[in-house]
Formats: sequence, structure tokens, C-alpha cells
Amino acid sequence: LKYNSDLTLLDYYIDNEYIRQVEITNGIPQNSIKLINSDFFIFNSDLKYDFVFSNGFIEHFENTEDVIKRHVDLMCNNSQLLILLPNLKGLNGFVHKYFDNEVYKIHNLECMDLIFLKKIMENFDLSDVKVEYINKPMIWISDKKNTYIRKILKKIVRIVSFLIKLFPIPSKFLSAFIVISAIKKIAV
Repeated sequence: LKYNSDLTLLDYYIDNEYIRQVEITNGIPQNSIKLINSDFFIFNSDLKYDFVFSNGFIEHFENTEDVIKRHVDLMCNNSQLLILLPNLKGLNGFVHKYFDNEVYKIHNLECMDLIFLKKIMENFDLSDVKVEYINKPMIWISDKKNTYIRKILKKIVRIVSFLIKLFPIPSKFLSAFIVISAIKKIAV
């Protein structure tokens, strides 16, 4: 690949054509991205990875510790973990609860607590563990409904989102995302 690395994508549903277009757009040789079309909870591999990443995934399940453990189990020695999840316990959550409730209801809000996540991360043999809010405030709502009122609401949300970006302070109230990062180093 571009940065002398292998890339593997694991997902329950993968749009092969879209992934191949991503390769073309980014100048990556065709079929370089390995695709594993599998349920994350039944996937098992002897192969371990240098970098394990997920975005917007763990918050859709009740057993947060199990989901994170499955990420850690995919890590090899001297590898990095990066998990991003939305923060719906602040302003963004308020907006979703009242204006995008369908999306709000499919999220496990319990896992959007830094203390809860830090306690889970203590159960793994990882170093440089960070669980924190990202300092880029932002709010959004989904594009599912395309009514006139929804279009106006989306414009208002965009304006408010632009305004709160003037206060780039990581916090439960303003931050749109939580990041979990860690390194797996095994002493030889």
C-alpha cells in the first residue's frame, strides 16, 4: 500500500465496489485492501495486527468490555489500538434525543462515560492508555429524513456547530467524540 503496510477491513457488510473505488481514488493498487466479510463476534483469527481501529462501533452493543477485549485480542506485540465513539452525553446527545431520536435510541449511552471506559481499559495489559474527549466540538443530525422542516433544522444545527467550534475545549458537554488509544508492548 501507500505507506508500506497491509490493510485489512473487517465488517459484516462490505461494499466491494466502493472499496475498490477508494483504492483507485487514493492510488492504491487494485485489491490491496484485504476484505473480511464476517460478524465481528464470531470472527476468529490467528493473524494479529499492528494497528486495530474502529469508529462508531462499540457504542452499538451492551457489553462494552467484551467488544473492547475483541479489539485487543486482534493486536500483536508493539501494536496500537484506536477506538472512536460518539459522545451523546452532552450537547450532541441533547440534539439527537429531541431531533434525531431514531439514531439516539440505537446507542448504548453507558459506554460514553470516561470513568467507565477507563475502568474497562485497566483490565488489559496495555500501555499509554488514553481515554478522553476530542477537543473538536461539533453537533450533527442524520440525513434520513428529507422534509422541509428537517432541512431547516439541519441548517440551524450546522450554524450552531460552527459557533461552538470557536470553543475547542474537550469536555463532556461540547466534545462530539471520545477516543480510546493504547499500545500493546510485551517485554521480551
